[in-house]
Amino acid sequence: MEFKKGLNVIYGPNSVGKSSIITGILYGLGAEKGLGIFKFKDNPFKPEFYEKIEEKNIIESYLLLEISNSHETITIKRNIIGKTNICIVKKCELEQFYSTNNFMTYIISNGTMDEYGFQRYLFNFLNWEIVEVVGYDGDNKKLYFENLVPLFFVEQKAGWSQIQARQITRYNIRDVKKISFEYLLGLGKFYVHLLELEKKEISNTIKSLKTELYLKRDYILTLGNATVSDNNVLIIDKIGFGRYEINDLIRHMENLLKEKEEKIQVIYDKKDLFDSSANSKRDKLRQILNSKTLALEKKRDLVREINSYKNYIAKIEINKKKNKQLEQIQRLNLELNITRCPVCESKLSSNDESHCRLCKSEISNISTATENLLFLEDEKSSFVKILEARELELEKTLQIIQDLSSDETYLKNMLDFQMKTYLGQEIQNLRELAREIDKLYSDILNYKELLSKWEGLEPLIHKIDEAEKRKKQMENEIKDYNKSTTDQEILNVIKNFFISNSKELHLFTSSKLTNEIKLDTSDNYTPSLEFYDISNISSSSGYIRIILSYYLALLQASVKLFNVERIKYPNLLILDEPKQQNLDGSAIKAFVEIIEKIPNSDNWQIILTTFNPEEKSLLEKYIRYEMKNDSDFLLKRVGS
Repeated sequence: MEFKKGLNVIYGPNSVGKSSIITGILYGLGAEKGLGIFKFKDNPFKPEFYEKIEEKNIIESYLLLEISNSHETITIKRNIIGKTNICIVKKCELEQFYSTNNFMTYIISNGTMDEYGFQRYLFNFLNWEIVEVVGYDGDNKKLYFENLVPLFFVEQKAGWSQIQARQITRYNIRDVKKISFEYLLGLGKFYVHLLELEKKEISNTIKSLKTELYLKRDYILTLGNATVSDNNVLIIDKIGFGRYEINDLIRHMENLLKEKEEKIQVIYDKKDLFDSSANSKRDKLRQILNSKTLALEKKRDLVREINSYKNYIAKIEINKKKNKQLEQIQRLNLELNITRCPVCESKLSSNDESHCRLCKSEISNISTATENLLFLEDEKSSFVKILEARELELEKTLQIIQDLSSDETYLKNMLDFQMKTYLGQEIQNLRELAREIDKLYSDILNYKELLSKWEGLEPLIHKIDEAEKRKKQMENEIKDYNKSTTDQEILNVIKNFFISNSKELHLFTSSKLTNEIKLDTSDNYTPSLEFYDISNISSSSGYIRIILSYYLALLQASVKLFNVERIKYPNLLILDEPKQQNLDGSAIKAFVEIIEKIPNSDNWQIILTTFNPEEKSLLEKYIRYEMKNDSDFLLKRVGS
């Protein structure tokens, strides 16, 4: 079926398939979500399009849709059974589809704007700019074709309940109805609205960044017992030092640290001098101890040797006594005529000169007692001389030991004295200085870390400054927009057409009330009255007139303002008549009269489903497809 420019009517009673034609148009455009379909497994058509018809299984089902942008014509093929998430596009009219070989395949699922996404292709085909808007989560979101469809398509079931009733909210686009209106009707406010949304996000970002900054600042200030100067410099109040800017305090502490390090170096130098003197004394002490050890060993050897000599001399004295006794015994032998030895009782008459005549003891040298005495005297005299020499040497050794002990005691006393009197206090000073240096060094490190944390806030401050600068820039851009009159002119044209349409459709009996209708910019540019709720003071059929007047006004304004390039409204209206309440005769008549006043019919198109036998004559020349009775269905056997 062909839909021409101007008004196109699909005419017939309820439930014969009029809405299925509208479904086909939306489905071919990949906009079935405007019908309330959100899952690809849910088919928008009735079962006889994809399951069974006349008790026979359907094995193939698809749709061909031809559309034009006034410069180029394409035909879209999309399956109703099978792979429904893709479509084929050929640059040809519908009749040449099967004879045209070149084609492109595009993805339809999930509103994709990817390179091979059908929505991207459709935006380009319609010469619409692909834009990003702000989502509820703060992220950028694409504005999809299916978000714009509710402004030129009114669905049969829910579409007449309110303006943009079938708007898609699942993409989480903030103020999506308002955004879509501003985009299609070419309002500069669209970009300002984006600025306002971005401004909100930036305000939230600034708030979040400032909260983070204040928490970190408070932590640093508490950590360092610090305050902040007017030029954002840390002021440290340190016990024992006073109040300093942190850099001055660090420099002051580093200078103090240097002074203490110099003092400790002086003590180390003194210690080196002491160590040199002490080491010399220790070397002498070691030499004395070594010499003393040798002298003690010599003393021990001399005492042992002298004792040996004394023992030997004592033996000589004993031998001398024995020899003197022998002399007396010999005399007694001669005088008393002793024949036996009193010791061994041997006879003394033996001539064996190798044994004692008295005790028969073996003797090595045969000598007389007198000779033995002379020998022993001589030997004693020799050993006495040696003994005297060794005793003299022992006395010298003892003297040396005494002298060495005296030197040892002196050196030890000197070392002890130096340790106690000369170095003792310095060592204590050294310990105290070391503790002070450690504390100073630790404090310097802590303050440097504190300064680093403070300076680490600079990127955060810079982010806040940049965000506030951007916010100020946006505020200026918004102010500049508010001085512009273009948007108000567009809105006035829409409002005036809406008021005129409402009067012709007999919305209110009072013209005064109709004249007071305005477009509420805060409520998605919907019609409103200052003191009344426009939906509550209207009957159900009256509210349908409001919606019809509104959508006609959008088309009328777009046609009138064709020279305003930024208006993207497609000059297309698809109106699927309310199922439970067809337009009455007066509404049909007024509707046709309004449409016939729209100029340049070659530049716009309206597709309407309706059925009113009484007013059919008004629609006769606009009917493009007709079901004549309640059994004349859209789906028929070929040739019937």
